[in-house]
Amino acid sequence: MNKELYRPYVNDEGKQVNGSAALNHYIYTVSGGLQNYHDEIGAAYLADFIKTRSDIINDGLAQNAKKAKFKVI
Repeated sequence: MNKELYRPYVNDEGKQVNGSAALNHYIYTVSGGLQNYHDEIGAAYLADFIKTRSDIINDGLAQNAKKAKFKVI
């Protein structure tokens, strides 16, 4: 999964915050709540899925297009 979604940050005291504290800060402060965070995770998953399987998807679309062009008489 995308490690960018863990979002470490530097707090007001200049210290780097990592791990679950950084994740909770990102979810509830930056994202605006748990549902928005889940939406972001889902969008990242779908984008990655489509990117890695686009050749399979495109091959299937090409085959369907070829079938649609020819009529059986």
